This record gives sequence, C-alpha cells and structure tokens, in this order.
Amino acid sequence: DAASFQQKKEANPITWEIIPNLGRTGSAVTARPVTAPRQTPGPGSPYLEYQVCLLDTGKYSLEAWFSPTLNYQKDDGLDYAFSIDGGEPQRMNLHKDAKAADWTYPKWWNDSATDNIMKQTIVQKELSAGIHTIRYHLVDPGLVLEKIVLKKEEANTDSYLGPPQSVKK
Repeated sequence: DAASFQQKKEANPITWEIIPNLGRTGSAVTARPVTAPRQTPGPGSPYLEYQVCLLDTGKYSLEAWFSPTLNYQKDDGLDYAFSIDGGEPQRMNLHKDAKAADWTYPKWWNDSATDNIMKQTIVQKELSAGIHTIRYHLVDPGLVLEKIVLKKEEANTDSYLGPPQSVKK
C-alpha cells in the first residue's frame, strides 16, 4: 500500500500526507500543497521509497494505482515517475490515454470512476532475487497514490483488490 513507505524526502514547501482509509485496501498518500509547481525528479526532489524482497529472478512489471483524478493541467495531464534501485526515473502521464475531455464521459473516465481507480504499468524490468528499492518521484502534485504492485510477468495475479500488501519486518 502506498502509505507503507519506508522513507520519504520532502522539499520545502512540499510535504507528504497520508489520507486514512482512502482506497480499496488501505490508506493513500498525496503531496501538499496541491498548488506546488511541477518538480523534476533528481537530487533534492520529493520522493517516497519502498523496499521489496524478491524471491525469484525474472521480468517484473510495476503498476501504479491512483485515485481517479481529473486532468486539470489542460492538455498536459498529470505526470509522476518511478525508479528502481537508483535507476533513471521513468516518467509517466496519468492522463496519457485521455484523448477526450472528461466532461464528455469517455470510456477512460467511466472506467476509472466506476472502478474508483486509475492503473498504469510503468516499469518492465529484469530484476534479480533479493532486496530492491522502488522510488516514487513527485512530478505534479494533485495525484493520490493508493497502491504499487510489482509482479512477475508470467504470474497471473490479477484481482479486483490486487495482491495483499507484503509483510514488513
């Protein structure tokens, strides 16, 4: 679950806020203030960090689950980024498939509103067994991250609620 990060980096005036009981399986997290300017991922920029321990080597995909969000940046959409093990942050736009305006009720908006979730696959990468660090980089404020799912490519683990949260020790 997004609120179960191990480390966070804030950069004045930006802070991270946990929103209790928002989401399908737990709490969510967002950046404040929502009026903060767009950030560039890198040294000194805000992030949340998660450690995971993989039991198998293989090709993994990382899926981000967000609360439905309107594209209030006009045609630009809202961006975010993820990196694994200190690699180059991969930047994504949550509204990249939002070709029609949300007020026309296109399929992308109906699906996200009906399911109360917006999902995107970000990273597809070969990873070895062992401990890895996933970093969620703030780019645009206004996104509400609910869950991060890292799954092995050949695994069929799809479910409405997603896999249960990994146990923290």
